[in-house]
Amino acid sequence: MLEAVYTGAMLFLIYAFGGWCGEVLYNAAVRGKIINCGMLNGPVCPIYGFGGLAVTYLTSQVPAGVHVPAWVVFLFGAGAGDLIELAGGMILEKAFHVKWWDYSRKPFNFRGYICLEFTVIWGLAAVLLIEVIQPLLLAVPFTTHSTMLRWVILMIAYAGLLIDLYVTNRSAHALDRDLERLDQMRKLLRSISDPMSKRLGQQALETTQRVQESRIQAELARAQFRDKRELEQRYAALRQKLYGEKGHGESRLVRVFPDMKHRHYGALKDQEMQEHSEE
Repeated sequence: MLEAVYTGAMLFLIYAFGGWCGEVLYNAAVRGKIINCGMLNGPVCPIYGFGGLAVTYLTSQVPAGVHVPAWVVFLFGAGAGDLIELAGGMILEKAFHVKWWDYSRKPFNFRGYICLEFTVIWGLAAVLLIEVIQPLLLAVPFTTHSTMLRWVILMIAYAGLLIDLYVTNRSAHALDRDLERLDQMRKLLRSISDPMSKRLGQQALETTQRVQESRIQAELARAQFRDKRELEQRYAALRQKLYGEKGHGESRLVRVFPDMKHRHYGALKDQEMQEHSEE
């Protein structure tokens, strides 16, 4: 039993790391930049760990001596990958109010969570995993035979993974709060005008002389200008925190998931493009 737990835990880390490597290569080819992919800070993408274990478990239920055709593995992998990606996307959106990846612009997608392109990629990855990678891994002693030292190393690795999950969870919740603040500031900046000044000016016309009214208007204008400048500076600082190229935490998540869409504030990419056009 312990050997099976050890093997599963080790394979999960290997699959998660392999998936992270694949994400890095994919983004380098498609987006032309090398970035640390995935929600976590470390070089792992847990969704690939779960996907790899799911395919491994399904194929392990086949009786010994029975060869599973590649097309069956493809279908298993595509289906398992879609279910994990769909469930993961819905759970993350429920928890953080953000759809981290959005395939709405891709053909044959389902609510932006899954699409045909990545369904095919999941299937091909499953075939590669079962036909090539898994036999090689199971031939390596450290993936199947546990010792006390290997258990210690494994527990240290999972302790680091849990810490990473905790830090990323805090960053994701902070991103949700900062997006709310950014939206409030954006609306306030767009609605700033001089209604108070006009009201006071009308009252001043009735009760004071023209010179006094002008003085009041000038003071109000200066105060309003200071308030607006202060708000603009706070807004710019918050935008830099979220969209800065070298930041960590929230800004790293924004860079990794450029197509993320908030439940209340829409797509971050569209907001950035709109604000740049306004500037």
